[in-house]
Amino acid sequence: MRVIARDLHCTAIRITGGDPDRLETTARHAAAAGLEVWFSPFPCEMTNEEMLPYLADYGGAGRHIAMEPDGVTPKPGLVRDEGEQVRCLDDLMPIFEDEGVDSVFWFSFAGYGTPHRLKGPDPDLASYGIVKILDEQSGYPADERAYPDLPWEPKQAFYALANRYKALEEQGASDRRTP
Repeated sequence: MRVIARDLHCTAIRITGGDPDRLETTARHAAAAGLEVWFSPFPCEMTNEEMLPYLADYGGAGRHIAMEPDGVTPKPGLVRDEGEQVRCLDDLMPIFEDEGVDSVFWFSFAGYGTPHRLKGPDPDLASYGIVKILDEQSGYPADERAYPDLPWEPKQAFYALANRYKALEEQGASDRRTP
């Protein structure tokens, strides 16, 4: 959460998930880092009858529910183009700002089910995350990482978002800045 608040210069975060205890723990960490918290319960494994009391517990706090691709495998021949996320960000953010949109949340911080691979098929190509998830098979040298103690590495969109929000922060903008 400190990375999101300090390095991305965000002021709010949307927390998704289906486990109330994990949501609340994450929310406490986010609040401790100075972030405004938006709950987005995501009880995909529940029946309609099971979801009603679950969602009622949150008092309608979830503003938007989105699905992270799970088990998505990129098609052969795809080429990594991290700049595509940056172009999307650069195209849309000025429109949102001009229209006075209060908060915009990037779809996902990380695609945990789609770890990055330096060699062979790269499942991360299917991830909307602004960081690449690293695991024992990623092959990413620790001495080349921005955050060597964390299991992920920023993508270009991470830095683009951080730079945009840092500029807003320096201008004294009080708008919500969200990942």
